[in-house]
Amino acid sequence: MRTGLGMNTNKSIFCVLTLFFVGSVMVYGQSIQFKILNGGEEIGHIVAKKETLNYKTTYDIVSKASFRVFFQYVRETSMKVVWHSGNFESSETKQLMNEELKEHRVTKQGNAGYDCFKILEEEKFSLTTPIKFCSSMLYFEEPKGYSHIFAESYQELCPLELIAPGIYKLTLPQGKVNHYVYKNGVLQEIRVFRTMVDLVFKRV
Repeated sequence: MRTGLGMNTNKSIFCVLTLFFVGSVMVYGQSIQFKILNGGEEIGHIVAKKETLNYKTTYDIVSKASFRVFFQYVRETSMKVVWHSGNFESSETKQLMNEELKEHRVTKQGNAGYDCFKILEEEKFSLTTPIKFCSSMLYFEEPKGYSHIFAESYQELCPLELIAPGIYKLTLPQGKVNHYVYKNGVLQEIRVFRTMVDLVFKRV
């Protein structure tokens, strides 16, 4: 009887330890939301997720917005970025307009830097400057100390400037500008300045 109880007890302990180990592997997960405002009117939303499993961190950013310029448009974007052991591994971005794929870009760690692909244009080029911080991380971390970050949707390293306490200016290609506003290290809103329209992404 004692032997049987001991075996059952040891089996139970093993199961508990196994469950604890499996549970402890799922280190960290976070999900945040932003509403997209145009002139104070809500026109869409953004969901940003971050998950760390062992030594790999994945960022998933998806957005959807509806607007009218003569016709009704629905713009959807998605971004998935993977870092491994603190190193940039890959990114994939897509942009759809009224469910039609308009842009698809992939960046991967290569032998001598990063291989960049514009899928629809069937173009490939290389980037040799090290990627230390990227735009998807801005949703979860204040970019203190960085003067340039990698913009996944453009596949370029873009200048970043601290213009006021907790406010950073990111200058993108074609004169596009974003302001990221942080309070106590937490992103509160993104101000998007474009030629035809200015938007605000406000944390929910």
